[in-house]
Amino acid sequence: MTQERSPLDGVQELARLARVLSMFGVVGGTETLTEELVRPETCMRRTQTSLHFMGYGAGKWRSESWFSAELERLSRREGEVRFLISRNTEERALDSLADLQRAFPRTLSVRLMNERSLFRVVIIDRRQLILSHYGHEVILGDGQNAQGWQSPQLIVENGTEWSLIIPFMILYNEIWAKADPLDDQPGAGQRARRRFE
Repeated sequence: MTQERSPLDGVQELARLARVLSMFGVVGGTETLTEELVRPETCMRRTQTSLHFMGYGAGKWRSESWFSAELERLSRREGEVRFLISRNTEERALDSLADLQRAFPRTLSVRLMNERSLFRVVIIDRRQLILSHYGHEVILGDGQNAQGWQSPQLIVENGTEWSLIIPFMILYNEIWAKADPLDDQPGAGQRARRRFE
């Protein structure tokens, strides 16, 4: 005989889940990347000292006009922007990033990882993490990230003993240390792709 659950049981379980999520530093989330709180331009504008991105090709960042203006702003503040992207990013995108890196050499650093990016990670000022993954088709190698804007985003802040931001910062730095710097000379995309193939 199964015991019937009361509505109070569900409320108590949700309260318990909320407590556990807060222990991990989870302060919120969004259903898609299109929501204002997690859009790339909003993240950049909130950045005071550093923004670290790990993902497939940074297309939602580099191709926008606001990105250069934000790099300029952070350059004046002696800020740091790091992009850790997949080496198999298309050549044109790598060339675009190389151009930006050349224009902002003290602010923007781009490195190429050999591994496939399973997570999309944004770390703002070492105090906030915005985290998602690329969907099962991409993770399993069966597709491209055509649905990146539709992926749910988890928002995590530093300040709790079990905050997820610390392990993701460590993971980011370990992958960064092994990744190859993107050459900032013309034709960088072609040279980087050749090394990948």
